[in-house]
Amino acid sequence: MKKVLKFILVLFLFVTLVGCKDKDEAFKAVESLIDNIGEVTLEDEALIKEIKEKYNALSAEDQKKVENFAVLVDAQVTLDSLKFLAELDINYDNATLALLNQLKGKINNLSNDVASKIQNEINAAEDKINKYIKNLEFEAAVVALNGEANKEALAQLDLIYGTITEEFKAKLNADIKATYLTLSAQAKEQGGDPEDPVDPEDPEDPDNPEDHNQNKEQLAIERYLTTVFPDKVSMGFVLPEVHSGVRFTYTSSDNIYFDPEFMFFMPDDDYHDLTLTVHYTLSGVEYTTDIDVTLVPNKYSEAYDFIYNQFRPPIGASYDYINFEDRYNPTVTYQIRSLNPEIMDNQLKLVEKPNVEQYITLMLIIQYPDEEPVEMEMILPVMAKTFLEKARAMEEVYLRYLEQFLDNGVLSQDLILPTKDEDFGVDLTWSSDTPAFLSDDGVYTGPVGNDGAQVVLSMNVHSKDQSAVHTIAYRLYLKGADTPEGWDAVEYFLNQINLQHIKNQSFFTYGATTKIDYNYGYLPFYNQY
Repeated sequence: MKKVLKFILVLFLFVTLVGCKDKDEAFKAVESLIDNIGEVTLEDEALIKEIKEKYNALSAEDQKKVENFAVLVDAQVTLDSLKFLAELDINYDNATLALLNQLKGKINNLSNDVASKIQNEINAAEDKINKYIKNLEFEAAVVALNGEANKEALAQLDLIYGTITEEFKAKLNADIKATYLTLSAQAKEQGGDPEDPVDPEDPEDPDNPEDHNQNKEQLAIERYLTTVFPDKVSMGFVLPEVHSGVRFTYTSSDNIYFDPEFMFFMPDDDYHDLTLTVHYTLSGVEYTTDIDVTLVPNKYSEAYDFIYNQFRPPIGASYDYINFEDRYNPTVTYQIRSLNPEIMDNQLKLVEKPNVEQYITLMLIIQYPDEEPVEMEMILPVMAKTFLEKARAMEEVYLRYLEQFLDNGVLSQDLILPTKDEDFGVDLTWSSDTPAFLSDDGVYTGPVGNDGAQVVLSMNVHSKDQSAVHTIAYRLYLKGADTPEGWDAVEYFLNQINLQHIKNQSFFTYGATTKIDYNYGYLPFYNQY
């Protein structure tokens, strides 16, 4: 009905505009049209186009008189943004992520309310794309198995599969998903590795009947459970039901405050300490793990759930807007403090994704008037870097690594080239475009001619399943027989820098906010292909 009224009103103004004889009335009529745009939706495309045409039909002098022209610009940017976001279902790729970043720049000049709305849509879109990229990487890893039930690889895939939401599990390629489930089941049936003899005294031996609770898989489940449960829980806290293909059921020390059938908490006006017993089965053996939690009073439960439900785990982007004004609890105030500021700061900006998916803790501080504040943990999973994001992050890391072998920017010794990086979870291979001077293994053959030589050393970053590779190239200068020493070497080094290696870099002067652009030379070997 609101849309119909809006259409009728704008139609009336269009008719009025057509009948305008006075030029002053013409630009005022355009102002009236703009004033009645209201909240922009995809349905307003024709309307905004029509108003723009009316505006463009005005003389240049009358266009300057339209005082609310900025509203029309906002409306067009908002419409363009909504149209772009509506098409994301068919554009799951890194290129679209880059376009989203450009879109963020376009909305900077919008009004706060409009910008916040679009920003939240962008955050949701980034989450969606990152989840889909995760799907593609998962599918590639399954295909790389070539039908082999590789237990180690499948154990990693089980962990990844357990973090994929049901919505995105449904988007997995049906054949690949079926292959994974079949291979995963085969790997679990195979049990211990016949090439890895079992020590009967090993307390972590899953086949040791003396101590089933110490096998590695069970310990991994215990670590997961102790990680995801906060010390205080609310009515809306969602208990994990499945992890890595393992299903959980629960019983409680007091079923007055916990419903074991529907698995939710039932708070009242007081605090209650509960012990939850988690039941699960591994390889036909039943296990239990006890988790101690405190159920908070109802009013804190409602306040917690109001904030917690605004998060969309797993986190894949910053949160530029969280609503702290609860109309049902108007007197309560909130603060959020991050206990993992290296990943997400107190302003909920995602500083850097971790190399592997992990959980972070945001401390929610809830305070009612004349009462002591109550702190409650929000434990949320954060998406790991995609393979491409890891590879890009490694560029700077290994630039600094190679620097330690250089003398005034010139190489005159062997390089130690690692073959794996455990921090990033990748394998590395290296290749030189001139192996006669610098081998693929980093062996330096000595001075090359009188003036030295230039070599491009490529670092090939491989995913653990070998399904993806990303190449980073570094330009190195090798020392020649006549390469100068001391201050002459510095001058020689600077002479190697040419315009091809110069980039613009912005600086802020110390103690001031003035932005100054400088040209400065990157180290010659930094230039990439």
